[in-house]
Amino acid sequence: GERGGERGGERAMSTRFPLFGWLRRDLDAVLALAGGEVVPPIVRPVRLTLVADSVSDYDGALAVLRHAAQLCTVISHQAGRMRNSYALRASLLEHIAARVLPLPLPLPPRRPKHVAAALAQGGDDEALGGWRGVGEWDSDVDAGVEPACDCFWWRRGMRAATQLELLRLLSLLSRHYATVVLSMNPTVLSDASRILTFASFAALADAVVRRTASDCPSAFSLQYSGAATGPSEPYAFTVDR
Repeated sequence: GERGGERGGERAMSTRFPLFGWLRRDLDAVLALAGGEVVPPIVRPVRLTLVADSVSDYDGALAVLRHAAQLCTVISHQAGRMRNSYALRASLLEHIAARVLPLPLPLPPRRPKHVAAALAQGGDDEALGGWRGVGEWDSDVDAGVEPACDCFWWRRGMRAATQLELLRLLSLLSRHYATVVLSMNPTVLSDASRILTFASFAALADAVVRRTASDCPSAFSLQYSGAATGPSEPYAFTVDR
């Protein structure tokens, strides 16, 4: 009887296999405790090369601004999954304002309408400030005629749809730029870039809104540029400290 008990104990010890428990297949239920798998986030590619290096017409300028707006939107939505998203957007918009879009050139001297009327009635040129022969295109007769200028923004006619789209995109990109530059630590170099970039956007918007659309002129543009009928003069603004 004792020998039988000893043999039974040996058989029990030989079937336990205490060091091979990880090979058992009846413990698969514990895998549910790990939870579901983590799906990696989808990061859309940011193709900065879509922005052209230069533009030659209004369609090219619109394409550059549209691509920039789309890229800034994609980067802002993926800011938590992309490094240096603020600096990337700021560099893109500064590059567009400083190198891609041509800045407006100064317009020829303008002769105020009241001076043109006085000169037409034989007024003294010296008393009127020496305006005779200057700004003939801004007289009351041809107030809607635009000046001849080699500037990119005055070289050809502009339609109302193009004018509105340019102003909309400039406004959108200005808000993008304001968001990113106010979210970064300021430095002397970044302050200078911020001032120049905003000044460039302001100059571009001023040149666009000052144009008289060839198909459906805007009353605001006519009033702003001084081409509206009546006693009106053009508006302007300066960028001071």
